[in-house]
Amino acid sequence: MKILTRLSRPAFPLGRLNAGMSGQDMPGRLVSGLRRLTHVEEWLNQDASQHAAELALKRKGLTSRRHQCFHAEENSVAAQAECLDAFLEYLPQRYPDLYRVEGTDANRTVTVLSTGETHAVADFAHAPLELCNRIVQEDLVLMRASEQPTAEHRHVMAAASVVFSFGDLDKKLGQPLAFIHAPVPGFEKDLAKLLNKTFDGLQAMAPVWRNNWALVDNGVLDNPSYGTPEALASISKILPPETRWLKVEYQTLRRLPTTGYILFTVRTFLEPVTVLTRYPAAAANLAASLRGMSQPMRAYKGLVEPQAQAEMLAYLDSLVPTVSAR
Repeated sequence: MKILTRLSRPAFPLGRLNAGMSGQDMPGRLVSGLRRLTHVEEWLNQDASQHAAELALKRKGLTSRRHQCFHAEENSVAAQAECLDAFLEYLPQRYPDLYRVEGTDANRTVTVLSTGETHAVADFAHAPLELCNRIVQEDLVLMRASEQPTAEHRHVMAAASVVFSFGDLDKKLGQPLAFIHAPVPGFEKDLAKLLNKTFDGLQAMAPVWRNNWALVDNGVLDNPSYGTPEALASISKILPPETRWLKVEYQTLRRLPTTGYILFTVRTFLEPVTVLTRYPAAAANLAASLRGMSQPMRAYKGLVEPQAQAEMLAYLDSLVPTVSAR
């Protein structure tokens, strides 16, 4: 898999919200927010300042609760290995200060320079996607074509290594998009057909990306926003808006050219909501997005109670400078 070498400095994540990219920008209707990833070097976003700390959380999750963080079908190993090969080509090119790859084929090693850890590829021959997840800040999911496709169910989860973004992997393995996204209000009505079409047409060298966001009650990055008891407890709370945290996800989809599996990456960023004082356009964007959502979607985003919704909207509005009429 060839990687473009021209680098840029993408604004992650608040710069994109500041530019009006919320992922939920059509009032009354759920939209995918997918865009073509025109600069392939932006595929994986590694932040040197947080790299070691976040990989330590990955290591903790994949060691102490691996049964919650990693699940894979046995016949997905070839696709996992193809994903790892792509990572080991891309990462040292894009981030030479963070990665060093040595050796060839099964004798390769990858050293993460931020942590000083060296991993032998051979040690993960049974679970290459786990090694992928241990060396990048993204969560990773592999999707494959269904063996018995229908108009609604065309792609299923084949493997996942997830620490930060969502849970219930054991229930989602082998399940189609509609099942995986069942908690998302409006998915079946507004998005199921579109995403199936997107997956069908996704080309190996034409990845796509989108933003996603949620409001949570704490700054614990490795407490997933969806699919855990803690996440359910979080969204029912009524808290002062300025004490909440904004969780933003940068997601990409790309097809692996050899196996044809689709790799879904989720890079999770977590900031106190007060960071929006520096990004008034992002605050306005989120307020507009929130106003256009259905009540179930507001709850899904972390605001169940009407009081909590009203207070958050008032807070976001307070951060947006008013423009005097001429």
